[in-house]
Amino acid sequence: MVSTNKNASKKNIWTKTIFVVVLILLLAAGIIAYSSKNSANVARKTQTASVNTPNINRKESSTPSSTLDNGNGSNNSSGNTNTSSVSGKQITSGNFQVQIVSSSVNNGNLHIGDVVSGTTQGECTLTASQAGQSTLQLATSPVRQDVNDYDCGVFNISTSRFPTSGAWTIVLSVTENGTSASKSVTVNI
Repeated sequence: MVSTNKNASKKNIWTKTIFVVVLILLLAAGIIAYSSKNSANVARKTQTASVNTPNINRKESSTPSSTLDNGNGSNNSSGNTNTSSVSGKQITSGNFQVQIVSSSVNNGNLHIGDVVSGTTQGECTLTASQAGQSTLQLATSPVRQDVNDYDCGVFNISTSRFPTSGAWTIVLSVTENGTSASKSVTVNI
């Protein structure tokens, strides 16, 4: 009977030893996995920071990035082209500018795309006027960052807001601290 207890005791010790060794191996594997994950994240963050350095430097400079000009018209789904004058009147009284980079009427909506340069804040106001009609207050929005530029957002205004069809003068104004800049464009509604 003593021999059986010794064998059981030895078996119990081996079982505990194997359990402890497996536990230590699992713990070591977890530490190695965690360390390699953290070092990969540090490497990725370092790589991202170096890739973004030119963009960060551009944002910190006072030079605005170049802007894509989509031209004077856009095709709608029926194949008709609605043209508008993007070379409208620029009025600047501050050290910043607003540009209307696209304007078109498609599928019952007036679409206005814009870029603001020289400021990172302000209030944008979009109005429309036509001879013999009251000026329409179409929309307002804050100046906001959009990827590498600042803008007022893209305006999508239902043409049903216009009481008559024909040529309308659309004015986009940006006001910051009492200073304003505006750009006008003529569109056919």
